[in-house]
Amino acid sequence: DLHQFRVAMRRARTVVSAAHGVLPDEHRDRVGRTLRSMAALTSPVRDLDVFIADLPDLCEEVPEVAPGAADALVEIAVATRERPSVRLEWALRGPDGRHLFEDWELVSTPVPPGGSEPGALATAPAVDVVDLWIAKAFKRTRRKGRVALESDDLEHWHELRKALKKLRYLVAAFGEMHSGKRLKPVRKRLRTLQEHIGSLQDLRVQMELASELHERAVAADLHAAADLALGIRGQVSRRLALAHAECTDAWQEFDVPRTRQAFKALTVG
Repeated sequence: DLHQFRVAMRRARTVVSAAHGVLPDEHRDRVGRTLRSMAALTSPVRDLDVFIADLPDLCEEVPEVAPGAADALVEIAVATRERPSVRLEWALRGPDGRHLFEDWELVSTPVPPGGSEPGALATAPAVDVVDLWIAKAFKRTRRKGRVALESDDLEHWHELRKALKKLRYLVAAFGEMHSGKRLKPVRKRLRTLQEHIGSLQDLRVQMELASELHERAVAADLHAAADLALGIRGQVSRRLALAHAECTDAWQEFDVPRTRQAFKALTVG
């Protein structure tokens, strides 16, 4: 459920962010800030959920694990999750959660009350506006991809991942406006690239979490669990190196004339 909530917020954030020229700027900024702050609270919980689910398999990959070390590490991870989970629950049940849905209800009305008038694109045909958004997002993604390819810096690959997600969510949010024949090749290419770029960021997060668990285990004098956390970090580091190397090939397979033709067919006419 948390994952689906995050997906819904990402889609909402993507649409609101792209809606410059349609929604009044003050309403767009307001709901954007609310969604962004709530999404930030969900990230630590979701990251730990995924990591805890992966921990048994990760532990098995580490040779010569001391008895009880895996269970101790899981307990540390579960305890680490408690504070961000409580913080998220309070936010959802309290004023922050109420404001989130109030702001979304406000911005999703045909003409939001208060503030300035809707933008110049508000009266344009919806499909034309959406195609403009998708075309701009595709152009931005290609620009981020070229930067990542040239630098091969992990931060630039992360920036590409964020741009790619925005593009993918835009395509998904307004998929019913386009024919399946034109939509299918676009979604397929986006999904394939996202799997590679997304795994890179997931592994970066797991590296950070393994380091954090190591520190917590050391602080608790659980030396076997601390050693296991270091072993997991080493395994994840090797996976990260492989995923990093695969990103170049994945991007080069995506950024080809066939992909550009598929997006052009989707957004023109």
